[in-house]
Amino acid sequence: MNALTMVIALVPLKYQGKRIEEGVEFAVHEDDIEQLLDDNLIAFSGDSLPTSDGAARTNQRVLDLIEAIEMLDKDDPSLWTKEGKPKTEALLALGDFGIDVSAALRDDVWASMQAD
Repeated sequence: MNALTMVIALVPLKYQGKRIEEGVEFAVHEDDIEQLLDDNLIAFSGDSLPTSDGAARTNQRVLDLIEAIEMLDKDDPSLWTKEGKPKTEALLALGDFGIDVSAALRDDVWASMQAD
């Protein structure tokens, strides 16, 4: 699994085809962190701190979101979009993740889960 880590954009940037404004917290794939840091485009947010080997520690909030997605009843169409993604409202009903569960974040986490 290509883990996701929450970071903050230091400048306006484009990540995976999406425009991210300065100061906005968003999820990045672990493989992309080093280059984004080297280019001074991001900073770690919350509890996403670099480890001694330079890799990012996986953000617990994203793991909680993955767990919530896995808890959703796959047979209940009211919990899923017509594209087959979990509805953000359904995720928010399961708990407070300490972050804004936007459609963009949901899409990033969902895409990462589907890649496995």
